[in-house]
Amino acid sequence: MTDVTRVRPSSMDRFLDCPSSILPPPNNVEPRNSSKAATLGTAVHEAMACLVSGAVPDLAGIASHYCVDLDDVAYLYSRGERAWEKLSPISPNAEAEVSL
Repeated sequence: MTDVTRVRPSSMDRFLDCPSSILPPPNNVEPRNSSKAATLGTAVHEAMACLVSGAVPDLAGIASHYCVDLDDVAYLYSRGERAWEKLSPISPNAEAEVSL
């Protein structure tokens, strides 16, 4: 059986710095309550998933849906977009939001 590990675009920087960071934690970890930062991260994650899928994200619509600041979403998306420009050539079959 082949063990396939998938790295999500939102964790690519961490993976490049520390490849073992994609390994599952040793114990079940309960998620914390959501915070403003987590909600912003979810919004940017959605935008990045569009980019990886080849679609143009509606940043204003995403920011509105998650009730987060459009400028924050746009800035973080631009950083992810720059990273994706470097990573997409080495990930030609990348997929976003795939159930693991």
